[in-house]
Amino acid sequence: MAAGRKTMNGNRYTPEWHLFSDREAQAQALADHVASALGRVLARSEAVTLLVSGGRSPVQFFECLADCALDWEGVWVMPVDERASPPEPESRNEWLIRRSLLTGKATRARFVPLDQPLEARALMDRVPWPPVVAVLGMGEDGHSASWFPGDAASLEALRNTAGPAVVATHAASGPVERLTLNWPALAQATERMLLISGDAKRALLERIEASDLDWQAYPVARLLSAPLSVYWSP
Repeated sequence: MAAGRKTMNGNRYTPEWHLFSDREAQAQALADHVASALGRVLARSEAVTLLVSGGRSPVQFFECLADCALDWEGVWVMPVDERASPPEPESRNEWLIRRSLLTGKATRARFVPLDQPLEARALMDRVPWPPVVAVLGMGEDGHSASWFPGDAASLEALRNTAGPAVVATHAASGPVERLTLNWPALAQATERMLLISGDAKRALLERIEASDLDWQAYPVARLLSAPLSVYWSP
């Protein structure tokens, strides 16, 4: 079913699924989609913003995207979320993005760190706004970005209310504070794409899609409040 079509209860969009037999094909297809979206806007604009998540899942996608022919000097890259002052710099999404995405042709892109809570106006002053593309991931507990189940700050970030666009949240699994864009900021991206792998994540997202499971229990469900493309592989 095409992305952008509302589900029966009228409160969610049905995501557009792109299914692949392996992660290499998944990564290349997503890179081609993102590059095409950025390129269309760059044809009429001097600068565009790309929002990306970290973790292990996007590494192949980053490498494929870095090899795409784009006017990279006009691309601004910002993390969707970040670890605040972790003990090892290598655990920051910035480190992963610089190592895997801002290489080769993409070295000319401009990286903008997510390093402090920001009001919406300050965020829009920092990067070209609105973003053209936001690429997100998902945990097996249903978290996305740094929106975590059971975390009061995450729940506030998921509401459609005025507030800081970049907020501090906490994962139950670790002591390190996170910084994350809130839902109203991500909702302004022209396109949102979810990159996931494995049967467990597919089953959870399909269960959320087909039921009344909401974003308070499974934060990734918030992404279904707007059109979403899902790229999945085993």
